[in-house]
Amino acid sequence: MKPVHLAFAVSLSLVLVACASAPGKPDARASVCTLDLRIATSRDFPDVGGAFPSPYEPPDGLIFKSDQDFVVLTVEIESGSGGNSLQVLAIDAEGGQAVYLGRAGFIRWWKGRSWYDERNRTWERYLHRTYLPEGAFNTKRGKQLYHVVLMGKRPLAKPVVMNARFLVDGEERSFVVTIE
Repeated sequence: MKPVHLAFAVSLSLVLVACASAPGKPDARASVCTLDLRIATSRDFPDVGGAFPSPYEPPDGLIFKSDQDFVVLTVEIESGSGGNSLQVLAIDAEGGQAVYLGRAGFIRWWKGRSWYDERNRTWERYLHRTYLPEGAFNTKRGKQLYHVVLMGKRPLAKPVVMNARFLVDGEERSFVVTIE
């Protein structure tokens, strides 16, 4: 094979490889971010680690019960490519029987009720991983579960009708969840 033909063949093969590996038209479904809000189940909570119970359960002892009751909701986010902007606009309960606690407020509430430093540190790390961040944040690729807590005086008068509004990539999304 002549050197000119060899150079041409190598150049042609490089161009073909480059074109074959170049990204095509972006998939419109890749940037879609779906959002769902539902009442949490015990399967939604990853293991805390150690011998500690979940911080998503009210601090009930054998004799004394907490004067507060929790309603834990799961926010399920699925993002095709990640990087979607998400922000909580409002979460509240009709009638004021329960209030939404942001992540920092929920951590402060627990720290005020626990004197055991190791549990506080473990729970704080756990809540930073599992509680819905406050303010705007970018989603990761794939499915993510976060939790939010509505808290009120025990026993909560039911049904509790909870309203939530989120901003996803500049588009407002609203949810209503009834807790029986």
